[in-house]
Amino acid sequence: MTTKRCTYKIRAARILLITLLLMGQTICLSAAPKQKGVAFDFGIGAGYSTLGYKTQSTDLLNAHATGSWGMRANIGVNYFFNNYFGIGIGATFTRYGGGMSLNGTMLWEGVTDTDGERYNHHLRLNNWREIQQQLFLAPNLTLQAAIPAGRARVLIRLGAEYAMCFQSSYDGYGELTHTGYYPFGNLTLHDIEKYGFYTTKRFHPTGTLPTDVQQVSLIGAVGVGIPVAKNTELTIAVEVAYALWSSNKTPAGGENTIGFHENSTAVSGGQDPHYFIPDYVSLTTTSLTQGGMHPLYVGLQLGVRYTLPLRKRYPCMCLMW
Repeated sequence: MTTKRCTYKIRAARILLITLLLMGQTICLSAAPKQKGVAFDFGIGAGYSTLGYKTQSTDLLNAHATGSWGMRANIGVNYFFNNYFGIGIGATFTRYGGGMSLNGTMLWEGVTDTDGERYNHHLRLNNWREIQQQLFLAPNLTLQAAIPAGRARVLIRLGAEYAMCFQSSYDGYGELTHTGYYPFGNLTLHDIEKYGFYTTKRFHPTGTLPTDVQQVSLIGAVGVGIPVAKNTELTIAVEVAYALWSSNKTPAGGENTIGFHENSTAVSGGQDPHYFIPDYVSLTTTSLTQGGMHPLYVGLQLGVRYTLPLRKRYPCMCLMW
């Protein structure tokens, strides 16, 4: 009997010890790591963006603003006054993309072919797209919040940045069909390349745009921080940037004709007239683009946060070691 009682007591003590250990581990797991201190952030993400300008169609040509892919990377330093609130300073790189699609016809009346005959030149644009991109660098200032959620934290960031453009360009592609209508014979000519009547998908204009552009953007992010090592978190967030003000204004009425214009040497007689409309200008410099630009970015960001705590003891991470 004595031996059995001792065995029961040992088993009970073991069960109690195991229960206490499990309770201790559960308590450790339920406590979010402390945030108070200096936190270093790095993150990179990708998503959807637009340049935020308006378009204006004509009677023959339908213009529609489109979006493009965007990306954003940031590095920053944050100081938390307590375990919940702080401020941050940092720098970001952002790629804003956008564009315009065109479908319809452009018409030039009373032009002259290589034989000196007068005709009307029709240019049909089938799903023509011009994609523009702008690359910005920006310092930023943000307010930070960290809300405990079990072992993780809900991270909130809200602030503003002053962005400066260092590269801007455009890229056009699509199908173009040139035809000529001769009113005196009620005749339409096509697929005669020596007269400039043909269909092509090979026309692929590219070029640069002005980079003297500054803008002030509202930025924000909401996500979670998940501990992966001592004082180190993996961060996942949805990030937004929107330019409230931009110095990039599209010209009132457009400073160029839509998309194409007559070659100057052809007009002055230096070239045969069938070298018609060979010069392309970005649609952002034409009357199809209206008003100011307000770039927008929405994307998913992955990052790392490392915290230097302002205390002697590190947060409990019992099951991670």
